[in-house]
Amino acid sequence: MRFIFILSLVFFDFAFSRHKALAQPQVSDETTIKKNFNPIALANEVENASYTNNTKSVNLSLEDCIKLALKNNPLISKYIFDIKSQNSLFLASKTKWYPTISIEGQPFISQQYSTAKSNLNADSIVRQKSSSSSNVSETSYNVYDVFTLDQYIDIEATLTWKILDFTRTPAIKSNWESIKKQQNLLKLAARKLIADVSISYVKVQASQKKIEELKPLISATIASEKAISKQLDIGYSDIGQVAQSQTQVLNLINDLILFKKMRDEYSADLTSLVGGYGEFMIYPSTQISEPTPFYFDLSDAINLSETNNELSRAYIHAANSLMWDSVALRNQYIPKLFLYLNWYYENYDGIINAPSSSNPSIMSNSFRQVDTGYTTGIGFSWNFDGGYKWFRSDSEKFSSSSMKEQAKSAKIDFISKTRQNYIALNSAFQSISTTKKAVDSSSINLKVLDIRSQYGLDDVTTKVQAFNLYNESLQNWVDALKSANIAKINLFRYTSTLPSWIDLDRLLFK
Repeated sequence: MRFIFILSLVFFDFAFSRHKALAQPQVSDETTIKKNFNPIALANEVENASYTNNTKSVNLSLEDCIKLALKNNPLISKYIFDIKSQNSLFLASKTKWYPTISIEGQPFISQQYSTAKSNLNADSIVRQKSSSSSNVSETSYNVYDVFTLDQYIDIEATLTWKILDFTRTPAIKSNWESIKKQQNLLKLAARKLIADVSISYVKVQASQKKIEELKPLISATIASEKAISKQLDIGYSDIGQVAQSQTQVLNLINDLILFKKMRDEYSADLTSLVGGYGEFMIYPSTQISEPTPFYFDLSDAINLSETNNELSRAYIHAANSLMWDSVALRNQYIPKLFLYLNWYYENYDGIINAPSSSNPSIMSNSFRQVDTGYTTGIGFSWNFDGGYKWFRSDSEKFSSSSMKEQAKSAKIDFISKTRQNYIALNSAFQSISTTKKAVDSSSINLKVLDIRSQYGLDDVTTKVQAFNLYNESLQNWVDALKSANIAKINLFRYTSTLPSWIDLDRLLFK
């Protein structure tokens, strides 16, 4: 029995030693982990890393970014040129009220050489018989060369004035409505551009804020990892705790990489929207902050979204333009009444069929004719095309009704987005308050754990969790700031209003 008991003790001691050897990493593992981990160098490498091929950057305020975007954006320039083009069509349609004048002139000079033959008359035959012994028959001809040189001037001027034309006024009104449509499309495009620039600006600000808040947190975790590593040397901590602390440092550095990538991506988008900076990247010159509440309550915001809706207005003006086109087409079946005045001048002189013999007498072959005068009166015109313009008129009328329905749809869409962003703004305000308290609370927790660690009372797992909670709270707080700012930007867009420091008419039509 004693032998068996001794064997049992030996076996138990062997098993316990085996379990202890498996549970504790070897010294070589400790050396490898320490040797391959240099968090300060890694953090510095990430800090200095650039994810673009250029290192040139410029810091601008949001106001400067918006001004430059409105100045450089080709779509804005396109709408401005569209307005100018439509304004020229409007002025062209107004000229139909004025009389028209046409002048035609046909001055020319011509010269012609030919050979003429004429029958000899009886007297010539008698004279030729008495003076010549040759026989001359009655069929003989007198052959000689002749030439013609004349100048013709014909000038005609006609003045026509339509005193009754029922297509003019509808055409003028149609073009005027098209101008108003283009003006609303320009403002709509400008508001969208301002919103896009502002949102990109806020996103860059948010990424910059996360980077700024993450750096001291990384430094704190690196300091914590060093302390735990020192405790490992004196046997107060194990390699698992060191590895846990190192993992946290690496995760935070990876977050820094992610935030820098997001910042540069948003900056690239902002630079593209602003334009005009070539190889430079644009970054905000100010930090993200909590926005002020929106100027209006929800009911007023919805009313603004409905009444100031520039997309809806553009559709309405397009519908009105089509309606006036319909009226103009139908009015072409009404006769047109016009006054006319025609004045003409003709001058025709020269030489015709003059003998081209030496020193001929051409007086008998010269002529001159002058004719001038004018006519005036009242006329009318009317034509019927089988009803083509009548059906075209109906088509324009139906298209006008279609545009009005699109205007209603635009109002519904903008009202819906106004509600959504109003809710998002108020929700973000609550999140800002809650997440800020979470940041403060997790910060206090870290300070307490830091004091406890000085007396050797800290628990590594608890401290890692505390760092993670603080990091999560910071990110949630910055995201809440970003959401609030974006929601307010969208409210400005969908209510067709702007902050007081943006004068859109001055920026677009200066």
